Amino acid sequence: MKFINKIYNLGVSEEMDDQDKFKYKFSNFIAGLMVVFSFLYTILLYFKGAELYKPIILELAFLSILLLNHYNKINISRAILAGFSPVMLFWGHLGILYEDESPAVGFVILQLVCCILPWTVFNVKEYGKTILFTLWGTGLMMATFFVGGMSPMPQPEKVAFFQSPLSIVIGIFFVLLISFMLKYITYVSDNHNQSLLNEVGKQNEEIELRHEETKKYLEELEEKQGQENERQWVNDGINSIVHMLQSQQDAGELLYDQIMNNVTNYLEANQGAFYLVEENDEGGIVLNLKASYAYSRKKYIEKEVLAGEGLLGQTYFEKKTLYLTEVPENYVNITSGLGQALPRAIIIEPCLQNKKVVAVMEFASFNEIEEKKREYLKAISEIIASFINNYEMNLQTQRLLEESQNHADEMRAQEEELRQNLEEMQSLQDEMNSRMQSFEVAMKEKDEEIRRLKAS
Repeated sequence: MKFINKIYNLGVSEEMDDQDKFKYKFSNFIAGLMVVFSFLYTILLYFKGAELYKPIILELAFLSILLLNHYNKINISRAILAGFSPVMLFWGHLGILYEDESPAVGFVILQLVCCILPWTVFNVKEYGKTILFTLWGTGLMMATFFVGGMSPMPQPEKVAFFQSPLSIVIGIFFVLLISFMLKYITYVSDNHNQSLLNEVGKQNEEIELRHEETKKYLEELEEKQGQENERQWVNDGINSIVHMLQSQQDAGELLYDQIMNNVTNYLEANQGAFYLVEENDEGGIVLNLKASYAYSRKKYIEKEVLAGEGLLGQTYFEKKTLYLTEVPENYVNITSGLGQALPRAIIIEPCLQNKKVVAVMEFASFNEIEEKKREYLKAISEIIASFINNYEMNLQTQRLLEESQNHADEMRAQEEELRQNLEEMQSLQDEMNSRMQSFEVAMKEKDEEIRRLKAS
């Protein structure tokens, strides 16, 4: 049994697909079966004293098929199986017929089997070989009806055998066997096709999954790139305002105009206003308008907003950014002071230093203000607040120094005046001392003169 299984699997390897395995196994099966049949037929002819060369040639032909399969020459072995088998049957069929004797039914059935055989040994892709060997076998079978017998004398026993029911049954058996093989081939082919379809489906799913992953990766990359671009845009804006503040430290009140010019243009806003938190004469907190920028033209407007008045005052108390996208028609007239044009978006940003509002910036735009612009405004508000706080402290320090200098000058003037007064007083004192001395001398002279007069 192991030997038969070994013959059946000649040339078959685990790496082959099901169709290739079937090619080898089926050709091994047919070749092995025909080798056994030829061997038995040779023994039968030997005991009858008949010629042995035909079955020996047949046996060698099918042994060569097994040998070729063993060395993986499957294409040659299948060609021999599909092409040599109808030749041998044609030759054997004519060998038992005498002159114009009619073909034997059993042989015709076996020849019909050879016509079907190519459809089992070649696959669907090899349709050229299949048709060629089918036509070859069909032509030899049809030639049997038109070519006379080759037997030198009648062989009624052999003809009778191939006309007998047993021969017909054997032929039908081979037809059924080939039909079963065709059915099996179809089954294997369907399974292979289904396997291919499943594999293609899996590959398509993997491709779709990879496509989705690639798409998601590209979207994430694009999102990261967009975020990076936004961060870079914010950083560029911060660097610009820092550079401007550093270069305008001595600009005085014009500093606020430069801030509005820089920030409004970078935000691409239409209007902007800068309010500085100060104390009024009554000691109350007011937001004084220091600079405004509108439609690329500077406007100097004397205006102050009380703390708690309108949205500016609300922003001052809440210390949070206020962003409006639905602006009422009367908003500008009531709380903005940016003119009569109705903007689409308003943003009010407090400038905080140590949780204390130093200034308030207000911007209006005919377009919605993007998140990156709001982030930029939030970042620079802290920088501006710190700069203004330092700027105001420097101004206060300068004012104190000037006051101290003025006070020192006054003290020096008063000291000089006092010195001069002291010098004048010293001069008067010296003059009085001189007069006193002169008076004393005069008194002494008078006393001497009085004494002389008394003595005389």
